[in-house]
Amino acid sequence: MATRIFILLNLFLILSCVSETSQDPNKLIVNTWKLTEFTPAPQFTMPDSVRQEIIAKTVVEFAADKKFKQTGIGRTHTGTYNISKDGKQITYYHDQKDVPFTETVLELTSKRMSVVDQNGNRMVRKN
Repeated sequence: MATRIFILLNLFLILSCVSETSQDPNKLIVNTWKLTEFTPAPQFTMPDSVRQEIIAKTVVEFAADKKFKQTGIGRTHTGTYNISKDGKQITYYHDQKDVPFTETVLELTSKRMSVVDQNGNRMVRKN
């Protein structure tokens, strides 16, 4: 009896330790994400007040139908997106631009997304 309880407890422990990183990135990304940290690439110098305004006003919404909407300082971008099967890259296809834009995903959980865009800007988003 003690052996069965031990086995059941270990099984429960193993199942409860499955991390969010093993979850489907297509499901994890669907949410409204608020920018909480922004570190511009070295080639993009800006006053801290501008950086703080970007953080305060930038929100990205990812929908299950692969559409996105990004609002920021006085502008809104819409289009479609794709996240790679391994969850390591997001590609944006803006409605108003012909060239896709990519971000490398450093972390993606149900509560936090950390990325570096193709220009080298680092961002953390939370919901």
